[in-house]
Amino acid sequence: MKIFRLSLVAILIAIFAATTTVPPAHADELIVGQNYFVVANGYVGSGVYGSTLNGEPLPGPIFCVDAGDTTYLGSLVFVSVNPLMGPWGPNLPMFASQPNALYLYEVAAAITYLSGQLSPSDPKQIEYSAALGNLFETGKGSAVFGVGDTSAIEAEAAELVGVLDLSEMIIISPLAASIGNQAFINGSIPPPPPVPEPGTLSFLELGLAALAGTIRFHCRA
Repeated sequence: MKIFRLSLVAILIAIFAATTTVPPAHADELIVGQNYFVVANGYVGSGVYGSTLNGEPLPGPIFCVDAGDTTYLGSLVFVSVNPLMGPWGPNLPMFASQPNALYLYEVAAAITYLSGQLSPSDPKQIEYSAALGNLFETGKGSAVFGVGDTSAIEAEAAELVGVLDLSEMIIISPLAASIGNQAFINGSIPPPPPVPEPGTLSFLELGLAALAGTIRFHCRA
């Protein structure tokens, strides 16, 4: 009877261990929000709102960049967090091994900026979600969301790389022991600085020329 009891305890411990998720060392905890606006083919587009990282609310929506995987709304995911612009830590972003990975993440961040210029409920948001997936897995985003070519969106976003301030953007990547395997980006992107109009530039050039003439006059005097 004593041996039977010990065996029963061992079985219960094994069941508990199998059904309990233990966070890996140095893991961050992402709780995926449950608010979203646009859905296509059963997948959420335009980002997911109301997510938290280590108990703190994240700014704005988190955007999926891995079109081939799924994480469920409201779930707890063990993740690594890296600043988008680097340096990247020992737990690298999911797509860090791809050629030009940093540039692709910069384009992805620019796509989220363009998405933010639209209403979250705008049907075009699905195209932006597809474009994010296509960056890292060619054609995968379009297939998942059921939209056509997104190269125009990618080209528009590429023009913003080097213009937008991406210093507050982060990459959130799932760890192996996690429930859910989706990767996200998140953060705040301020508007780009205004470009001076041609008339303003002309006045500036005239002012600089006049200033230069004044300096030469004083130097000769």
